[in-house]
Amino acid sequence: MTSPSSKRSASESISPPPSKRKRSCSPDSFFSDVSESPLYVFLVDAKLNGETIEELISLVDQFNLNDTAKSQTGVELQLSLNAEDADIIVTEVRMRARLERHLDWVTAKQKAIVTTQWLRDSVRSQQLLPCGKYAALGELYEETVHNCPENNCAVDAPSKAKKENTNIRYNHRYACMRNSPLNCPNQVLIKKLAVLRRHRELEGLDVQALSYERAISVLKAFPHHITANDVQQVSDLPHIGPKILSKIEEFIQRGDITECNDILSEARYQSLVAFTEIYGIGPSTARNLYSLGLRTIEDLEKHYKDKDNAKIQATRIQAPAKKTFTSPTSKLRELGLPEMTVKEALLLREDLNVRIPRSEVEEIRDVIMNELGQIRRGCVSMITGGYRRGKIESNDIDIVISHKDLKSGGDEVKGLCATLVKRLYDKGIVTHVMHLSSFRPHNTLRTAHWDSLEKALTVVKLRDNNNNGTGQKQNQKHIHRRLDLIFAAPEVYWTAVVGWTGSIMFERDLRFWAKQEKGMRFDSSGISRRHDSKLYFPKSEEEVFELLGLEWIDPTLRNADM
Repeated sequence: MTSPSSKRSASESISPPPSKRKRSCSPDSFFSDVSESPLYVFLVDAKLNGETIEELISLVDQFNLNDTAKSQTGVELQLSLNAEDADIIVTEVRMRARLERHLDWVTAKQKAIVTTQWLRDSVRSQQLLPCGKYAALGELYEETVHNCPENNCAVDAPSKAKKENTNIRYNHRYACMRNSPLNCPNQVLIKKLAVLRRHRELEGLDVQALSYERAISVLKAFPHHITANDVQQVSDLPHIGPKILSKIEEFIQRGDITECNDILSEARYQSLVAFTEIYGIGPSTARNLYSLGLRTIEDLEKHYKDKDNAKIQATRIQAPAKKTFTSPTSKLRELGLPEMTVKEALLLREDLNVRIPRSEVEEIRDVIMNELGQIRRGCVSMITGGYRRGKIESNDIDIVISHKDLKSGGDEVKGLCATLVKRLYDKGIVTHVMHLSSFRPHNTLRTAHWDSLEKALTVVKLRDNNNNGTGQKQNQKHIHRRLDLIFAAPEVYWTAVVGWTGSIMFERDLRFWAKQEKGMRFDSSGISRRHDSKLYFPKSEEEVFELLGLEWIDPTLRNADM
C-alpha cells in the first residue's frame, strides 16, 4: 500500500555539517604514547550534581592513567574551561532550549555533544567510542557523528546505514529507540513492578504510576537477567530513580518485593482491580464506587440494578485509559445502534475478560472484511494492537482499514465506518457500540486528533456453527469480543497503522521524540511540522520512522509495556 509521494522542500535536506579542527591521523601520531595535542573535554554542569561532576573528572584522570587506553588511542583527555576550545562536550541536557542557556547553537553544531555515558563507557572499554549512539540531542546527531574525535582516525566513518544500526540501544531514554521484546529476561521483576504501577494508577497517583511505567519500559529492553553485579549499570539507566532502584535491589536480594505482596493482599486493591476489569469503569469511577461501600462484583450488580436511581441507569461507560473521547450518543441513536451501559458491561464481563487467540482475531477480521467487501470493493486492512506485536492472545481487536485507490480512496472510505457498523448490527454481528465518529479535517493546531479518523469501538459476537460468510465452516462457540475499527484515508494509512500498533509507552515516546527532537507532531492521524503545519504523507511504515529520524523497529519489538 502506498500513498501520494510528498516532495521535500530544500529546507528539509540535510546540509553537510560545518568543518572542524582536524587532528593528526598519521600512523606515528595514532600509535604514539601521546598524540600531537590532547583531546579537550568540556562538561556542561547543568543537571549534574557535585558527585557526578567529581565522578566525570575522575574518569578523565582514570583514562589518562590507563596504559592500554593510551596505547590503543594515542590520546590524552584534558578538561577544557570553555566549550569553544573543546573537541567533545559532555552533558545530560537533552533539549535545545536548555542547552542554549550554556552554549550558543553555532558552537554546538561544530562539536560532538554526547551524554555522560559516553565517557563512562569509553573508560570502561579503554578506547574512545563512536559518538553517534551517545548523541545527547537527536537534532544534532549528524553533527555529533561528524565531529566525533573517534572518526578522525577511523578507517571508515559511520555511514547513514551504520547510524541506523547503532542508534537502537537498550539504555536510550526514548522507548521508540529501544528494542522491547514481548517477553524479556527480567519478566518476573517487571511483573512485580507492574503491581506497584497498577496500585498508583488505581489510587489516582498518576505521576508515580507514570514513573513506574517508564521504568518498566526501560527494563523491558535490558538485554540480560539483572543480578547484583548489574546494580550500577541499572542505576545509570534512564527513568530509574532511587526509589525504584531500591525495589530492584530488594528483588535481587530476596527474589520478591515486600510492598508488592502487601498490595496484593489489600482488600481495597482487590476491589478496585475487580471494578476496573468491567469494561467502562476506570480508576476514578472505581474509587467513587468503593467510597459508596461497594466491595464486590455482586455489589456492583445490585448497585446498577437499582431501578429507582435514574442517574445510575443513564450512566454511560467511561472511555478506556488509552483513548480519550466523548461518546456521540446522538449519532448512535440516529442509526438505531445500541450504546453500551455499565449495567450491560457487567452482564458481558465474563465474555469480555476472556483473552482472544490469534486464530479468532483472524477469523473476526475475515468476517468484517467480507462484509465490507459487500459494501465497497478495494478496501485493505491491517490488524494492529497486541496481535501485531506478537501476542499469543489479545484483550481486544484493532483493525485499521483504508482503500487501495490513492486518488479517490479518501472519498471511498468517507462515511464507510458508520455504514459498515450498521450493516454488522443488522446482521447480528455487532451487539453494542461504545463510540462512533466521522471524519473531520486534520487539525494541526491540536495536540490530539481523535476526530481525524473514522472510528467505531464495538462489541461483536460471531454466529455459532456457521461459516460467517467466509466460506469456511466453523465449529467454535463464539462469545462477545471487543473490536475497534479505524478507517483512514490512504495518505494517512501508515501513520494510523503505526499509531494503533502500540505499545502505549512506545507511542508516547514516539510523540515526545517527534516534538522534542524533530519539531514534528505525530499521532495516528498524521505527521505535521510544528512551525508551519506542513503535512507529510509516508508511503510505507518504514517511511514513518524515516520521516521522524528513527531507525525502523519491528512491531514485535515495540512491547515497551508490561
